[in-house]
Amino acid sequence: YEIYHSLHLSSDIMKEIESYKSILATVLYTDDAFRSFFNEYKKRKDFGNTIFFITGDHRMPEIPIVTQIDRFHVPFIIYSPLLKRTARFSSVSSHFDFTPTLLAFLKNECKMEIPNESVFIGTGIDTVRQFRNIHSYPLMRNKNELIDYLDKEYFLSDNILYKVQSDLGIDKINNDTKSGSINNLFNEFKRRNDQFIKTKRLAPSN
Repeated sequence: YEIYHSLHLSSDIMKEIESYKSILATVLYTDDAFRSFFNEYKKRKDFGNTIFFITGDHRMPEIPIVTQIDRFHVPFIIYSPLLKRTARFSSVSSHFDFTPTLLAFLKNECKMEIPNESVFIGTGIDTVRQFRNIHSYPLMRNKNELIDYLDKEYFLSDNILYKVQSDLGIDKINNDTKSGSINNLFNEFKRRNDQFIKTKRLAPSN
């Protein structure tokens, strides 16, 4: 708690921190755990050419969400001694985009051979600095619960359409045409998902 005090935060934020003091203590513990991990890893010979990817699979549920899309907001950090400068990206990406990005990097930088065709849902991490979303994909709140879909700057949740703002706030809007097009995308995903469950094939056989 004293650490948060030293940051000279507003009284409203400090009151919020006081409400979740025990939960936020785990954030400080995590910082210490990462610090310890990297200090130990620096002793390894391969540290100098290692790239670390750090993320989470969900936000802290103990702290109430602000909006329905807030539940999906998690940090994503890329760290490496190979990096020459720091950067912060405000564009939207998801776990779907991680693997195609990593494989593309390994192909270009390490000449790794990868298939010409893939069945990835994601299209790659967007590294534009300002806020935007060029992706379109489903979001799963809980296990086997598919009721949310993000398409560009629009978010469909429980069949309610929202416009996503740069701070990840959402505004409810009425646009039957857009709702219909996003529902079509969502239904197509669910159709392909069901087809995979039945056939156990991600792509047609040759």
